[in-house]
Amino acid sequence: VVGVWLYTDTAQSMNRKTLIVNLHQIADMAQKYYRTPESTGGGDRSFTGFNLPSDIQQNANGTFSIAENDGSNVHIVAIGRETGRDGVQPIRVELVVHERTRELFEPN
Repeated sequence: VVGVWLYTDTAQSMNRKTLIVNLHQIADMAQKYYRTPESTGGGDRSFTGFNLPSDIQQNANGTFSIAENDGSNVHIVAIGRETGRDGVQPIRVELVVHERTRELFEPN
């Protein structure tokens, strides 16, 4: 029983950590878009128009989506492959990206 618990805890922890890494990679893309002039395909100091490329909306770690984009920040949600802290729903990690900062939330 202890071995199963350790495996589950490790799998959950690894999935959560890799989702967070993936979210920060997406945040790098969003902040680069924000800083890039509109004339060269960026947002010109706005997140408006930033979308997740289809090839990064899903990977071995989970799925990723933009929950909200109001131009001044982007709220990105990651849903993992492993069960979250509640023991029922999958891991959920969220990152709100601003011009220079990021806020990480781990609701499950």
